[in-house]
Amino acid sequence: TVGYDSVLNIDLGPDTAICSGQGVLLDAYRPGDIQYTWMDGSTDSARFVTTPGLYWVELSNFCGVERDTIIISQELVPVVNLGNDTTLCLGDTLALDATNSNATYLWQDNSTGPTFEVLSQGLYWARSENICGVDRDSIIVTYIDAPQPFTLGNDTILCNANTWPLNVTQPNIATYAWQNGSALPTFTVGAAGVYRVTLTNQCGTAADTVLVDYDLTPMVDLGPDTTLCLGTPYFRNVAWSPYTTYLWQDNSTAPTYTITTAGTYSVTLTNSCGTANDALVVNYLAPPVDPNLGRDTILCGNATITLSSGLSGYAFSWQDGTTTPTYRVTSEGTYVLTVSNRCGTQRDSIIVRYENIPDISLGNDTTLCERQTLLFNVSWSRASYRWENGLSVPIRIIDGPGRYEVTVTNLCGEDRDVIDVDYLPYPQAVDLGGDQTLCQNETLLLDAFQPGFSYQWQNGSQEPDFLVRFAGTYSVRVSNVCGVEVDQITINYQPRPEVDLGEDQVLCNGAILRLDGTSPTPNVTYRWNDGITSPIRSIEEVGSYELFVSNSCDTVSDVIEFTPRECNCLIHMPSGFTPNGDGVNELFTWAYSCDLQNATLRIYDRWGGEVFSSNDPAAGWNGSYRDGRPCTEGVYVWVLDYGFIGISDGPIQTQESGTVTLLR
Repeated sequence: TVGYDSVLNIDLGPDTAICSGQGVLLDAYRPGDIQYTWMDGSTDSARFVTTPGLYWVELSNFCGVERDTIIISQELVPVVNLGNDTTLCLGDTLALDATNSNATYLWQDNSTGPTFEVLSQGLYWARSENICGVDRDSIIVTYIDAPQPFTLGNDTILCNANTWPLNVTQPNIATYAWQNGSALPTFTVGAAGVYRVTLTNQCGTAADTVLVDYDLTPMVDLGPDTTLCLGTPYFRNVAWSPYTTYLWQDNSTAPTYTITTAGTYSVTLTNSCGTANDALVVNYLAPPVDPNLGRDTILCGNATITLSSGLSGYAFSWQDGTTTPTYRVTSEGTYVLTVSNRCGTQRDSIIVRYENIPDISLGNDTTLCERQTLLFNVSWSRASYRWENGLSVPIRIIDGPGRYEVTVTNLCGEDRDVIDVDYLPYPQAVDLGGDQTLCQNETLLLDAFQPGFSYQWQNGSQEPDFLVRFAGTYSVRVSNVCGVEVDQITINYQPRPEVDLGEDQVLCNGAILRLDGTSPTPNVTYRWNDGITSPIRSIEEVGSYELFVSNSCDTVSDVIEFTPRECNCLIHMPSGFTPNGDGVNELFTWAYSCDLQNATLRIYDRWGGEVFSSNDPAAGWNGSYRDGRPCTEGVYVWVLDYGFIGISDGPIQTQESGTVTLLR
């Protein structure tokens, strides 16, 4: 049979644009036995495009290959947004933009550009239209001027509690900002200060400042008549306001006056609101003389002493708040007397100490450890010292055994004490040896013996040795009051090796299997009957394989047998058929080479609709729908689900798919 195929000719049309939500059908169908391949690998003769991009299709048949390309772009519905209504300053311009892709434009003055420049106030609108739709927007533009210059008036002075209203109202003002944050166009002045206001709108600002001061009817108070200490100046300040004048008894005119001598002093204050005057009398007094309590002293036992300064006519205060001229001392301490009048204070102090008979202790007889020291401190106030070896210091460090004696003496008597000191050795280092690994049923004796010490093993045993029968960590503590020595050892037991290669297996022809004989027993060696020493190997040939597993305690082995089998299933599907009634290639049928157990064949058209199905491996498709209507020429998808006997006893389920071309 000889057939002819036509030379391919494909044209997807010119590049085009689509609106959002729309699409275009790209149809590359040509009659005959043609294969279609799109840029994404799909094989339909036509496709519906809803997204922009570069699309191409390649057609191929026996006579050659042709390709065509088309660019699909996306057009958007126009959007016009001229912004919110706005206010501009005189002389400003505003650029309005209605630009959209591939659109035409119409403005309120019938101009047709994408933009418009506003030069005066009014209503402005724009209309933009393209193939996907039309949109329109409008804006109202208003013009205003900057704030006008203004004045708050001249700087001024107000009297007492008078007020002064200020008003700066103007049209088209956005904000009024006074010095205190007020935002009103009016402000009432009620206190001295600098007042300023700034008028602002979007076109500029205007501001002014005024200084307001206040004056009051003068008042003056020099204070009551007073007595001062000799040499003490008395400063008076009667300052009232910058607009007030001053006149003192000696005709001086400053607002301040310093008094240094006794006498009568007066001042008169005058301003535009009135006059005020006052006077006072000042006297001077001498400070007290120094008290004398005598030299520091020492008392013994229960002795007492009475302290006195010999002064009178002053106020007295002792360190504890007592206010009598004399003070009786009954305990050790520092005693302070303060003598004062309104012009000053004088004080004196005396230190009184008490002595007692020394009372010292070297402590109980004791036992120390090797290299330890013992510190004796028998310090006593104003005392002398004598040790058994002639030393005369209060502090002594002991570093050896013996009897130690000290005598402490002061002016009230002496005390003596004796102590005996002994020493003990430290324990020696313990060594149980290095960690070991034993075979099952072996034992190990651990020995930590040292004479004169106590022992404690990890399980509470207090014997000097320990017999090991099980794996674990063993530790011992050798100690006395001077120290502790510790050691430990870890004993492991090596188990008998284990190996299990599993059940005998089937080896498919041409297959390579991975055989893992790794033992659960750690620290073992491996050897196969063919000399390989890795527990994991590849099996390519049938036969018997034996693995020997060894450690220091034993050697065990296991054997596995591999037998051959054919495990693959080859499916043969034709690429096309011609159900035209000529008796040749009338059915789409298939062949296989394996132990087939079940099979289901399904045929789908280009839109995914099922047109044929059968679970009879011998049945074929005659190119018709289920109702008997013949299917049109074209490419159809077949899907085959089948099961066969492979390497395992049960069936292996799998699926294959492809395309078949129906020709009439």
